[in-house]
Amino acid sequence: MPEHCSMSGNPVMHLKVHDTLNMRVALIREGEIYLQIGQPDSALFIMNQAMHLPGAPNDQSYLLLLYGDVYYQKGDFDQSIASYLQAKALALKIGRSISVINADLGLGKVYVRKGEYEKGLFHARQ
Repeated sequence: MPEHCSMSGNPVMHLKVHDTLNMRVALIREGEIYLQIGQPDSALFIMNQAMHLPGAPNDQSYLLLLYGDVYYQKGDFDQSIASYLQAKALALKIGRSISVINADLGLGKVYVRKGEYEKGLFHARQ
């Protein structure tokens, strides 16, 4: 195992990082991994830790996008929509166009899954 990593008694790997900004990014990346392997509850646990650490607005908009993805995976479409809308609002405010695009794609995906095809197409075409 790399020198900078240690395993605790729980299944979550904690990185020893001295800087809280780096810790936040590390937690966001760890949450991504849990999401990718189909463990949304573990992803939420880690992402909630990241949410309480200071960070750049870009990290915040990305974290909100991940929340949208996690809630989508859990089937909580209302929370997913709320997260994507928050991510989009922040991305518009800070001028992060890629996050605006990703939020709209996420919204489109959720609305299509809910059977609201017109709303889904609207967001997909933004």
